[in-house]
Amino acid sequence: MSEFKDRLLKQLETDYSENARDCLKIYEAIEKLNGGSVPSDQWMVLSRVQHLGTHIDPMRVYSPSKIGYVFLKGLERNDEMKTLLITETEARMIYSSISGEFKKKLEDIFGIERLTLSFQDLVKTYEDACEITGSVPDIECDDSSELARLKLIQIYKACNILNNNWKPGISKNGLDIYYPSFIWDKGKFKYKEVEHGAYINYDPKLCCGKREDAFYIGTRFIDLYRDYLLLE
Repeated sequence: MSEFKDRLLKQLETDYSENARDCLKIYEAIEKLNGGSVPSDQWMVLSRVQHLGTHIDPMRVYSPSKIGYVFLKGLERNDEMKTLLITETEARMIYSSISGEFKKKLEDIFGIERLTLSFQDLVKTYEDACEITGSVPDIECDDSSELARLKLIQIYKACNILNNNWKPGISKNGLDIYYPSFIWDKGKFKYKEVEHGAYINYDPKLCCGKREDAFYIGTRFIDLYRDYLLLE
């Protein structure tokens, strides 16, 4: 029995037994996918450990990581055989963080090309974004400006999912976010530039973590921005 599994079995006897059960499911699935072994790099990506207790009586508590919960979501018990059910989007989210046989299996199922495509390769339309986020494309909204904003939110959400579930962070220059800005020039609505950081017109749901993605959204989906910002 491995050291990790032994600790998980002991954790079953504590108040953190539910986390232990989830981690055991992940552990056993990795073991099966790798022909009986559990590579430490895969285990570390799919789980996290907290050091609780005191220095006299230390306690390690394991639970699934964010990526681990994605992985766990795809596990279902089918009679006596455990099968991994995972979407292409979920596979893409964990692909860069895994190795070995598990990585090869994902490549065999989805293809390396599909797993390594960028946001700009995958999202050409609002409907493409909904496929990434798992949202229903049809939105009931009578306000054209708000409808456009809701569609843009899904596009940014897809962008950030594909960017390792990016969340805004703080850098030495302030809030580390990117989003496009626009101008009205000679009677036409035009793309201006990519803004970096939070300004008065900043919308927290319409930003991303890469300058090139903000440029792409601002230029490719400029019609949505026009409907959103130019109130009739």
